[in-house]
Amino acid sequence: MSSLAMGFVPGQYETEFRNFIVWLEDQKIRHYKIEDRGSLRNIHNDEWPKAFEKYLKDVNCPFKIQERQETIDWLLGKTVFILAADKYKDSTPDSAKNTDNASKNAEPLINLDVNNPDFKAGVMALANLLQIQRHDDYLVMLKAIRILVQERLTQDAIGKANQSKEGLPVALEKHILGFDTGGKRFYFLYTV
Repeated sequence: MSSLAMGFVPGQYETEFRNFIVWLEDQKIRHYKIEDRGSLRNIHNDEWPKAFEKYLKDVNCPFKIQERQETIDWLLGKTVFILAADKYKDSTPDSAKNTDNASKNAEPLINLDVNNPDFKAGVMALANLLQIQRHDDYLVMLKAIRILVQERLTQDAIGKANQSKEGLPVALEKHILGFDTGGKRFYFLYTV
């Protein structure tokens, strides 16, 4: 808001000007502690211009006391900045909100009701189908299912598995094992 719109003209309304400066400091800017505002509040004192000049220096105002319109505009701008900073100091930036959403989406199993009988039956059916070892915690089994699906059942993984010889039966007599089986032959079947 322009100082001209407020009706402040240099040399006029001295008491109103001083009261306005004190009000801004007391109510909005609050640069000084309450006990340190005495000389600025004493608007009828002949030393008030010195107190005001010190105040402008303390709040880093770039204008001199003779430049009242500019000083008022600058102090009002500082007030708006302070009010905006107070209003938004506890708000979360959009980028942080997106990070929170991404972390929630990265772990989609967090909000599942693991005590729901349908959930338990579904996890058990998937575990049996994919030959995943049973566990007392259904959420642990579901995580194992997810890992298996992500690692082994993507189109690329299936294509690689079809091209690979991994998972075929192995005859131990064709390989040097590094240990003696005592005449017995063992055959292992490794499946994916």
